[in-house]
Amino acid sequence: MDAMMTFQHHDGGVSAPNFKTGLQAYAHRRWPTHTLKNIERCWDLTPDEAKRLLRGEASLRTVEKILSHKNGGWSLALPILGGVIGHGLTDFIASERDRLDHEAEQRRIQAAELGRAAAFLHTVDVDAHRPALAGMGSR
Repeated sequence: MDAMMTFQHHDGGVSAPNFKTGLQAYAHRRWPTHTLKNIERCWDLTPDEAKRLLRGEASLRTVEKILSHKNGGWSLALPILGGVIGHGLTDFIASERDRLDHEAEQRRIQAAELGRAAAFLHTVDVDAHRPALAGMGSR
């Protein structure tokens, strides 16, 4: 775990305008010294691929190569995406849970209102009013 970022603020603290610059910031933070060589070794990149990554100019092919590498995957993508989006996965899950809890409460309220309406309708003789209601639609 010493080499990987922890999931804290923004799932790791990397703040970046896009995934490429997020990957660049991640690499600098993970390897403050010998960054280029460590990038090459960790993700099996060529020297040119590693240099472009450090400039924030990694190609889509390089990004895909890194993400699909055994040292890539979710543990790499999540902290970077959290920094790009502006909040981490933990924040997103909590927000979704709160949203769904609110929706569930609104549905409980609506169900209770429908229950009261149904109970009221059981107390009214709807059939007695049917002839008057039938004439309302024709004018």
